[in-house]
Amino acid sequence: MCTQSSPPLGDRDDGPSGVVSHTVDTWARVDDRWSVPAITRHRTALVLVARVLAVQPAVTFDLFGTLVKVTRPPDPAWAVADELRARDVPVPEDWATAYGEHHVDAPEGAEVPLPAHVAAALRSRGIAPRTTGASGNAVRRAVVAAFDPEVSVRPGADRAVAAARERGPVGLLSNCSVPELARRSLLRAGLGDAFDVTVTSAGCGWRKPHPAAFESVAERLAVPPETLVHVGDDPRTDGGVTEVGGRFVDLTATPLGELPAWFERSLGGR
Repeated sequence: MCTQSSPPLGDRDDGPSGVVSHTVDTWARVDDRWSVPAITRHRTALVLVARVLAVQPAVTFDLFGTLVKVTRPPDPAWAVADELRARDVPVPEDWATAYGEHHVDAPEGAEVPLPAHVAAALRSRGIAPRTTGASGNAVRRAVVAAFDPEVSVRPGADRAVAAARERGPVGLLSNCSVPELARRSLLRAGLGDAFDVTVTSAGCGWRKPHPAAFESVAERLAVPPETLVHVGDDPRTDGGVTEVGGRFVDLTATPLGELPAWFERSLGGR
């Protein structure tokens, strides 16, 4: 599936139309910023700064499945439908079909925030939720409520993050299309203040393993992407860090409980 500052891109309070336009604008900006010439310029500048300042590697963590476990609705389509009805938004009879259809054209690797998808699915059935006034955010609120998780922390997560913080900047990079989900999960896990930056796919516009997702968190941390050490449980997505020159730490090979010692051996201290 989801930094906390004024407000994060993934937690905007736009209505459905605002979510869609914001998403398209984000893709357009990122497509321009992360063109090959632009990436080359960014990397060259950051690498030069890193050499001058001797920048330490920055550690980033995946969230779901890596640091926390969360409950998910057994049937997401109907969980969203129940929350839509609770907010007086009509739900079509073939909602399960509409929810499962493709509605928003996006570049390969781009994230479609779930409220944008839900709003588009409703429009495909002739339902246009209000985008202004007191009920203007009904779709967004319905999605947020439908994915209100119970959260448990994976053993060793807090020690692993603390050990990373002893050695340099620490970020979170999560594939999450649901607004507020990553932030609430971190708070419920007691990790709300553990990261220097938090970046979600809904916020930056791109899903791991797309290079732009890793470039985005590197830019927020003010480090060259080549210095990223990304910890995750899925080589298919988290392993994408190697495409920007970073290093992937696979939890299937190096469990959370072994990370403090791994950081000590591989990264040293500040």
